[in-house]
Amino acid sequence: MRSVFLIIIAAMSFGSLKAQTEHNSADSAVITGALTFEMLESNPQCSWFREGVAAYTPDASKIEELARLLPEFDLVVFMGTWCSDSQRLIPQLYKTLLETGYPLDQIVLYGLDMSKQSEDGLHETHKIEWVPTIIVKQYGSEVGRITEIVQESIEADLLVICRQ
Repeated sequence: MRSVFLIIIAAMSFGSLKAQTEHNSADSAVITGALTFEMLESNPQCSWFREGVAAYTPDASKIEELARLLPEFDLVVFMGTWCSDSQRLIPQLYKTLLETGYPLDQIVLYGLDMSKQSEDGLHETHKIEWVPTIIVKQYGSEVGRITEIVQESIEADLLVICRQ
């Protein structure tokens, strides 16, 4: 069931696998479309990503349980490479996923423009108003989302959703 869901999301999201890059007035990258963490890591205009990953240390007391629970869920993430909240939270998410051993093929990462829109309308399909938005799905249905900020930490908030 999960693989069917991922294929459908991939087909919708990756109609064009090539992300588009524009520049805002502060000369930082505005990358739209399907993304990967590797794209963010290798983009010279996304130094915030590498720095954020290096600086973040997830709460080890949450990682072990999250490592057991999280693989049962798929993640759909909408972000803005231009957005300070995304620049803070997405590196923390990535570091948490790495530490839990989460299979990165279970995540769809999508960049939105500065109006928080996508050319293919996925922002409307998923009712995106704020970035970043991390949607947690199980068996194709949304079970929770983290929008713009966390209550405690990315790993703690994901754990709350997974425990429901």
